[in-house]
Amino acid sequence: MLTTKKTSVDENKNRGWPKGKRRYPKGAGAPKQPLSGYVHFLNERREAVKSENPEISFSELSKRLAADWSSLTEEEKNKYHEMAKSDKDRYDREFAEYQQTESYKQFMESRSGNQTNGGSASKKKKK
Repeated sequence: MLTTKKTSVDENKNRGWPKGKRRYPKGAGAPKQPLSGYVHFLNERREAVKSENPEISFSELSKRLAADWSSLTEEEKNKYHEMAKSDKDRYDREFAEYQQTESYKQFMESRSGNQTNGGSASKKKKK
């Protein structure tokens, strides 16, 4: 008879962010991060692939889009890289404007007040 080791649900799940990899809140009114060329490609092609295959799972959709991206030539990818470059330029402009606002100054003050003594680099590892 086969016996299997029972594990608790908590042992199998990776809950939350790993230590040292926390998400920090963004300031109110902060511009959205720029998208990469790959993400622009995904956004453009996702609906077309889903309409061709309505029963496709999210993981299969992701695999298919990744394969499509890999099969593109550098010239075809340049279109999306240019979109990413213009999005990065937009983000740089908007972030420079955002840095001049009062909400950014308040965000930076609150962020500096939340930091602990020495940060995570000075914490000792437990053995």
